[in-house]
Amino acid sequence: MDREIALRQELVSSEGRVKRWRQPSTSAVFYQVRLSLAGSPGVLDDVVGVDYRVTGRGRTVQASSTRRHAHFRVALWSTVPAEVEATLSLLRAPPETGRAA
Repeated sequence: MDREIALRQELVSSEGRVKRWRQPSTSAVFYQVRLSLAGSPGVLDDVVGVDYRVTGRGRTVQASSTRRHAHFRVALWSTVPAEVEATLSLLRAPPETGRAA
């Protein structure tokens, strides 16, 4: 059984064009980025939340998601290229209890 969780990253587009925004005060260009998790349903069932941190060109953006049904998807504005870090919050399995026969 596949027990891996992967981070998916994609630029958001609208009508065939990548969504971007230029900050007027610095002329920096930001792109809308969508982040989500990919993995088998059994593995993702153990995840209860994800904290994403995107760092690029001296700027850090953070976003959190608890939307399991959407594979913990978020969209945010970031410079490209950027470094992405995802911290998962996992369910703790209850301790197993043995039964006397």
